[in-house]
Amino acid sequence: MLDTAKEKIKNHISKIVFIICILQPILDVISFWSTKLSLPNALTLGIRLIMMAFIFVTAFILAEKRRVYCLMILTLSLLGIGHILVCHANGYSDIIGDITNLIRIYHFPIFSICFITFLKKEPRVYRSILKGFTASFLIIIAVMLLSTLTSTDPHTYQNKGIGTLGWFYFANTQSAVISVLAAIYVCMTVKKFKDSFLVLLLHLIPAMAVLYLFATRLTYISLLMIGIGTAITLIITDRKQKKAIAVLCIVTVIFIALLPLSPMYKNQQKVSDNLTKEQAKVDRLIEKYEYKAIKKGFTGKELKIARLEGAYREHLNGLVERFGLEKTVEFYKYTEDASILHHYRTMKLSYNELLMEEYGVSSRFFGLELADLTSAGIIHDVENDFHGIYYLMGAISLILLIVFIAYFILLIIKSLIHDFKNTFTLEAASWGIALISLLLHVYATAGVLRRPNGSFYLSVVLAVVYYLTKLRKSTDDDERTN
Repeated sequence: MLDTAKEKIKNHISKIVFIICILQPILDVISFWSTKLSLPNALTLGIRLIMMAFIFVTAFILAEKRRVYCLMILTLSLLGIGHILVCHANGYSDIIGDITNLIRIYHFPIFSICFITFLKKEPRVYRSILKGFTASFLIIIAVMLLSTLTSTDPHTYQNKGIGTLGWFYFANTQSAVISVLAAIYVCMTVKKFKDSFLVLLLHLIPAMAVLYLFATRLTYISLLMIGIGTAITLIITDRKQKKAIAVLCIVTVIFIALLPLSPMYKNQQKVSDNLTKEQAKVDRLIEKYEYKAIKKGFTGKELKIARLEGAYREHLNGLVERFGLEKTVEFYKYTEDASILHHYRTMKLSYNELLMEEYGVSSRFFGLELADLTSAGIIHDVENDFHGIYYLMGAISLILLIVFIAYFILLIIKSLIHDFKNTFTLEAASWGIALISLLLHVYATAGVLRRPNGSFYLSVVLAVVYYLTKLRKSTDDDERTN
């Protein structure tokens, strides 16, 4: 009976994977409109949970050696139990919300292992992923275009009206998503239309424009990596593809030349201008509170702290309310620099660090409760994924995560050393660019590891890395033998 189920699943797994891929942007659009219309997000969350359960069960049935799954579930369960016990000792305030957050984080390793199983059992899944990613990118382009034409685009930077986001809820996650999909789309386009200069040009300009118009620094970096990286790959692997190399260089140079006109550049200028205004505001508040403190007869340390109260409450009120003015001022070393006080990333990192100091060493091992990160109506969940895993799951989880990702990077390095010619191909390079883009987003944003719609792409990319470095060669050998 189990063998029959395996055979049926194997026959349909390629189609299932393709559907799962194209569902990702569709679910993101539904999530956006649910939020926009103040509807509960239970529908999309429920679909994603059902999808995760379905993929896990399907992969578990297909797997020959299930000890990997047992080990993964045991590890995640022990980490979860340790986290829950530590949070309970510190005083749980929202256990359901916290466990939901754990499940979002667990999405990444579960999907990674499952997709490796799919690729092991059915090599055609790889083609389904390529087609699914290409179709997803086209769906996203269509959504961005529709949102612009209907004047319903929320913009990447909503408060400034800068950047074309489309009907997607979280800009950092979407930045990672389009960076990955653009890398694969450009690769597939170059392979398909390598002999047609005009067709390539007409495909690559819109693909790169999506990254250019999105307006984040990371999408602009991804644009450069895709253009330059793909061109260099062709120069190394197939110099005869002169038309493709020329188009890639022309398109990349065009978008480099357009940098001063880009929405990303415009946003950075506004950030710089805003910082000048914030410094003036900080100086006025310090002057005002210093005058009040002197009038009250404050001197010494008391005066040094009191004169900063207005500026610190203006920019760091969550920390001041939770830990007190004196502790906050001392942690920030009495700074009066608006670039530090107004830096949201630093504020959130500081809050988490102070909270961990308060709760003790057990929190450093197993993390903090998500609900504890809200103070004075401000959510202090950090804006970097690696830091986020550390503060929400603890050092043990962060180390395991780094080891997990490092394993796939080592596979790439090992494969390049042992068989550079067959490893370093156009497709492999595109997946490498996609992986670098994702890791840059993991380092610089909170848009990948703790958001299933972002971590899905990292899971698939790592599974493809495993396939290209460990499975594809043996599969090709088997096909030649037969």
